[in-house]
Amino acid sequence: MGIVLKLGQAEVKTGRRREKRLKEDYEKKGYQVLNAKNFNTGVDLIIIDSDGKIVHVIESTNYAGGSYLHKRRARRYARSLGAFPYAKKTLVVSFDENVGDDARKILKKARVNVEVVGYQE
Repeated sequence: MGIVLKLGQAEVKTGRRREKRLKEDYEKKGYQVLNAKNFNTGVDLIIIDSDGKIVHVIESTNYAGGSYLHKRRARRYARSLGAFPYAKKTLVVSFDENVGDDARKILKKARVNVEVVGYQE
């Protein structure tokens, strides 16, 4: 059981580094970025333009290669990102195969972009 927890903690740390990197990238472009975990929105990052408008919401995942989203989780991501109807919606994954065909259909219907960023250190 302890090993599983350690692996889970490592994955969470990697995911947090990715969120931090995304946040820094958007801040360099002049956006305000909220780490939405503190606001119970169901998304990771909320990107706000200089007019105070939410322009982009991001859910960042950290699945291993070959892992894929099940329909239930894809629906949850689509629902939480969909709470921001006028913002661009993005699900960030490590590998293209993280999103199976059924999940991809759900996300596409919900107008959620899938962005593949590759292996994370």
